[in-house]
Amino acid sequence: MTDHKLITLGERHAPFQWTYADETEREAATGFTADDLYGFALQLDDFSVWILTATTPTWTEMGGGGGGGGSFVFLEQHIASASASLDFVLLSDTYNDYLLKITGLIPASAGTNLRLRFATDATPTWDAGSNYRWTRQYWNSDGVEGSTGDGGGDTNIQIGAVIATTAGWSFNADIRLSNLRHATLYKSLNSKAEQLISSDSKLYGIHTVGFWNGGSSKAFGIRLLMSSGNITSGAAQLYGILDS
Repeated sequence: MTDHKLITLGERHAPFQWTYADETEREAATGFTADDLYGFALQLDDFSVWILTATTPTWTEMGGGGGGGGSFVFLEQHIASASASLDFVLLSDTYNDYLLKITGLIPASAGTNLRLRFATDATPTWDAGSNYRWTRQYWNSDGVEGSTGDGGGDTNIQIGAVIATTAGWSFNADIRLSNLRHATLYKSLNSKAEQLISSDSKLYGIHTVGFWNGGSSKAFGIRLLMSSGNITSGAAQLYGILDS
């Protein structure tokens, strides 16, 4: 900090790692590596500021929506690489509701299920007790529809079922999480996903709702894990949703 204060005004470094003329130029940029993640870009046609959240690239606008109610604020990202789990722990009382976005997730083993659990404290301690309930509707590319449920208290909320590892396919979902920082309300989940199921090699849409009976506990973390084996690849980003 002392060295930075000694630099004269005209010599201070620019706050932006990249500048682009417009959205087309920004979206066409390539060659990013993991070292570039969370760098800032200035888009010159409207002077919007963007943060790089994935090397594909994926850009998240900073301060989008003016910070009003319902605005999404980027908090945390994890990129799987033979990972036993993806753990998100940047939960705070600033946000009661969150959005968890999953893209390109591929499990190590075909036929496994993607699960979600919550942490009961900041350690974190992940709750694997029978304190979860969930149900889902599904439909596939042949027009077949149906529904399933947990059949009773479960040790997780299942958001992906019998996921395939067929080349070119992956699990993708947008998951809305509500009341995570309320001490007295159950924590609920609303997930909309698409995936290839390994048992019949058909594309499925899956809509899952569920809740966690955390008792008087706030949720301190969110964990993604497979029913067995690792997560080979894929990315997940967590956003806080402003109440007002």
